Amino acid sequence: MSTTPSTRSPAFFWRLTNALKGTNNTLLTSKEVPDADLTGKWILITGGNNGIGFEAAKTFAKWGANIVLACREPPESETHPSTAEEECRSIAKSAGHSSTIEWWKVDLTDLRSIADISQRWLDTQRPLDILCNNAGVSATPPSGKTIYTKDGFEFSHQMWVKEMHHRLLRNEKLKHITINASKLAITPQQGSLAIVNAVTSPALGPDPKIQGVGSPDGKGGGHYINRIWVAEAMPYCDDENARQEVWEKIDEELSLEEKGLYSVFDI
Repeated sequence: MSTTPSTRSPAFFWRLTNALKGTNNTLLTSKEVPDADLTGKWILITGGNNGIGFEAAKTFAKWGANIVLACREPPESETHPSTAEEECRSIAKSAGHSSTIEWWKVDLTDLRSIADISQRWLDTQRPLDILCNNAGVSATPPSGKTIYTKDGFEFSHQMWVKEMHHRLLRNEKLKHITINASKLAITPQQGSLAIVNAVTSPALGPDPKIQGVGSPDGKGGGHYINRIWVAEAMPYCDDENARQEVWEKIDEELSLEEKGLYSVFDI
């Protein structure tokens, strides 16, 4: 049964205050985002051939990670994934690492393509230490015309981080997983540091008291991060009824029960 959200949209002054908080233009350095040892870790990053994703992938390569660049066949204006793959491999080698760097083709506007790359990963039996869902569109294009995916969904990047994290915590086999969302800004290089920080900062990792793993100062997941600073989420993110509506819609559109995912997330 569908539920009704009980939380109203935030007041104008709340929106204004939080918008001003998001204007922090401090340039981040290695002091704020120190190097990390990712040797042997497996990372899959979408959109890792261009912009913020490419900059993050290069950092992961320098730090020793094995990387899969999950990218589409891009337009000529973007760096081709094969070029990004070679550059990441060169960076890893220069840093003394013998990492595995691969490009896997995927069309994130096509659910079949997403299912195929997911199965391909499962078939490798590799662990997935870090998943960076970097590729996406977060706003209406300048034309104002809504763009749809091949499956008929609006082409937008909606991350229901809070609810996903709550559901992972309810599953004993999955509660060690930590999920956060980053807001990116300024330049691709600076934006990449937001991604890198979100996945390497001990404070943004699992809460050992709840999840059984992680650094003593780990805060757990479900956070929205403005570059490297934890930001206040929209009030309705804490509204269980509103979040339940989202998951009911996801089940309806993606047939989670048919795919065996309904019980996994305790929906």
